[in-house]
Amino acid sequence: MKTILLALSLLAGTFFTNARASETPIDPSVSAAFQSRFANATEVAWSEAGALYKVRFVLDGLTANAYYNGDGSLLALTRQLSSSELPAALRNSLRSSLGNRWVTDLFEVKNEKGSTYYVTLENAEGKVVLESVRGRKWVTYKPTVSL
Repeated sequence: MKTILLALSLLAGTFFTNARASETPIDPSVSAAFQSRFANATEVAWSEAGALYKVRFVLDGLTANAYYNGDGSLLALTRQLSSSELPAALRNSLRSSLGNRWVTDLFEVKNEKGSTYYVTLENAEGKVVLESVRGRKWVTYKPTVSL
């Protein structure tokens, strides 16, 4: 249940950001934890995602998001990617899942359990979000939503 709540918070945080991100008060321990791990990050923008702190930043030319709890523990790291960056088994499984749909969003979530990938597929009828399972196949994470 805890994993599901974290995943939902991460998804919500990925799609919605606090409109007043630059004014979000950040706990000094959270800020210090971020600085020690990502010292060379640029374009740093903080916001809140539920009970978590979300920081969007650029590191080595790649945009990423890190999610911290109030005590400064890094809970997850996310990044957008292209389907060519997926592990081979997931890339092949995605091809068979596409049908008449196209990829509109694809991102990786890294945490202490490893990497999980989420992909949004759309067509004229609606969209569906899939989640990777053990780096080999996709299952429905969020059912089809009609457009």
